[in-house]
Amino acid sequence: MNLPLLPDSALRVRLAGRLDLLDAPTLWDGGDVPGLEGSQKRIEESQRRLWASRSAGLLVIIQGLDASGKDGTIRRLTQAMDPMGVRVKGFAKPTAEELAHDFTWRAVPHFPARGEVVIFNRSHYEAVLVERVLAGGSPVAQDGQSWQARYQYLRELELHLVSSGTRILKVWLHLSADEQRKRLLKRVTNERKQWKFDPSDVDTWQQRERYLSLASAMIAATHSDVAPWHVVPADDKGTMRALVCELVAEALESVAGEYPAADDALCDRYESILKEKQK
Repeated sequence: MNLPLLPDSALRVRLAGRLDLLDAPTLWDGGDVPGLEGSQKRIEESQRRLWASRSAGLLVIIQGLDASGKDGTIRRLTQAMDPMGVRVKGFAKPTAEELAHDFTWRAVPHFPARGEVVIFNRSHYEAVLVERVLAGGSPVAQDGQSWQARYQYLRELELHLVSSGTRILKVWLHLSADEQRKRLLKRVTNERKQWKFDPSDVDTWQQRERYLSLASAMIAATHSDVAPWHVVPADDKGTMRALVCELVAEALESVAGEYPAADDALCDRYESILKEKQK
């Protein structure tokens, strides 16, 4: 199945030169932003057509540093969708069972069926980001596989998924150091947010240059026409959510089929029965 390419976007990664997230903007400067409500209405309609037609699946991967706004963005996406056709999967620290398998093993059962939208809050990409940070300067992962081999496998896996009918949309929410610090401070001081705080969040913030350097390498190595990365400025939450909703609306519209054709004779028969019952 050959899916059409996504429409071009100002947010799509361009790799004519070296990608460096340390230099990437964290505030949107690309002009007017599509309205959130308008994008959500498009998501609602196209997701309904996708669910009805079973024309393809959509996998949305949301990555970003701690406090970059993943949870809130996903809420805005799912608000606009029929819950029968959408699933959200979060990825935390791998379990012992997950570590005993291939690094994509924990993600594969959650890939979307045709008609479904699946949103990953973090993903199997943590295995070439967080795991690589924790490995220090080692050229290989804990299973002995090189990072370059993992990148290649991810490219091949995504090509397989797309050729099998799954649209893939990958988003990196890009947050500045100061904005991340402010949001983490709220997690420490705000009683409604303290449940989300983990000391490792501050460790990550302190190592953000290392994380962003490896995230840049990850994005550059796994970006492709069929499974592109989009870097979304995340310092302003409202703008960020509107931009991500617009990207998802475009992705859904590119793969959503038409509603299945009705059986006119069958509908006419039961219409007459139902109208007869009114008399």
